[in-house]
Amino acid sequence: MASVATPACRDLLMLGIETSCDDTAAAVVRGDGEILSQAIASQSDLLVKWGGVAPKMAEEAHALAIHKVVQKALDDANVSESDLSAVAVTVGPGLSLCLRGGHNLLVLAQNLGEYVQLGTTIDDAIGEAYDKSARWLGLDIRKGGGPALEELALEGDPKSINFTVPMRQHKDCNFSYAGLKTQVRLAIESRNMCTDDIPISSATEEDRQLRANIAASFQRVAVLHLEDRCQRAVEWALKMEPSIKNFVVSGGVASNQYVRARLNHIAEKNGLQLVSPPPSLCTDNGVMIAWTGIEHFVAGRFEDPPPADEPDDMQDKTRTSVWFRVFNGAAASQAAIKEKIMGEPDRPRAVYLVDYACFRTSNECRVPKASFFENARLSPFLRDSTVDFIARVLERSSLGDETCLPHAHHYEGQDCCLDEARAEAELVVFSSIDDLLAKTTFISLDAIDVLITNCSLFCPVPCIADRIVNRYKLRRDIRIVNLSGMGCSAGVTAVGLARNILQILP
Repeated sequence: MASVATPACRDLLMLGIETSCDDTAAAVVRGDGEILSQAIASQSDLLVKWGGVAPKMAEEAHALAIHKVVQKALDDANVSESDLSAVAVTVGPGLSLCLRGGHNLLVLAQNLGEYVQLGTTIDDAIGEAYDKSARWLGLDIRKGGGPALEELALEGDPKSINFTVPMRQHKDCNFSYAGLKTQVRLAIESRNMCTDDIPISSATEEDRQLRANIAASFQRVAVLHLEDRCQRAVEWALKMEPSIKNFVVSGGVASNQYVRARLNHIAEKNGLQLVSPPPSLCTDNGVMIAWTGIEHFVAGRFEDPPPADEPDDMQDKTRTSVWFRVFNGAAASQAAIKEKIMGEPDRPRAVYLVDYACFRTSNECRVPKASFFENARLSPFLRDSTVDFIARVLERSSLGDETCLPHAHHYEGQDCCLDEARAEAELVVFSSIDDLLAKTTFISLDAIDVLITNCSLFCPVPCIADRIVNRYKLRRDIRIVNLSGMGCSAGVTAVGLARNILQILP
């Protein structure tokens, strides 16, 4: 896929702003690829405090830092806002093989904006596994858990601990690191290592060697899983596009030299050239955003600046006057996501996804899958064929032994009664709504026009939507759509349905 930007575009100036994870970054780049400036505000102190990326904390840190970072990028490039051709901002994870802390993605890039997704993260990403393992091993993660673990792994024996490679039985290109994380945690706990109280800098020689062995064994298996999925993805991609020449690897984990070496082996084995940014541009930076913006801008894929008299979005406090609104939202930080549909005057009105909330149950609801199946086969409500079907679904879902289930499914003779189902639904739904309302106090309950609910297979009378209206004293003329029997897909359906309804409401 050839670049659309050329030296003839030298006069084009792009400001790129990166807010997708834990660092706030900005850069000014010319149309011919010359990097005029870079500025980054690190959140390393937050990483240490929270043991990784804390989305809400990261969002607040972005809001505090973004003005200074953007201004520094402009000052260092010796340009002003009026000199810029456009501004590109983060909207989601990257291209080809993207190895980031929160997401892995395998993509066949056929052209600018034309991508075929071959594989994705189904639970935890490799960067998350590196960060958490580094924290559990008592490493200094101020400069990132990945680099700290990679450095320690050089001292260890990568075959000293027999960790299981994830998903070897699954013949797809998806990634799963939740189970490997659990293996690391159990390895630490089984050896009675006091990593919380004793950092690596204070460890004895024997203790340090043990930690290094765990780090090395983890890294070997983590990258083996990466190799498995990449090899399969390359084979699929070459069948679809035999002319492929390059294997592009990007994202923070791509700066890991062990990862690069192993993936270069995959590339060479398949006659491809491994292409990856220098390590300094693998982690959060504004250059990658600016260059992507240049590619789209030259191709005519951009939006004009908003009218001068258009009021600011009440949530978009960090937008500067020169943004052409490719839109900004700390998407990968998973908070305050705003999706705006832009178009000509005859198209539907703009719709925003302002905020969301998810329910996280307590650890006491965790149950091993083996226990669940043992109890399920004793249930008078489930046939053996039904349990066998559930087993096949769970096998393909990669749910681990830390998966949470309602208390009714924890014991012999599962109590699948209406009261238990109602209590579970109310706990999940009401808790999520309470969290959402706490985050969106600027929205009056009287202003809510539409309520869409889904409780999968649970369809009580009165319906869940009615119970929500009564509990939160919503307007009696509110429009209600009660989805059911649709499983997890109803979540995506509900968001799309809400958007469509809002676009046609008077």
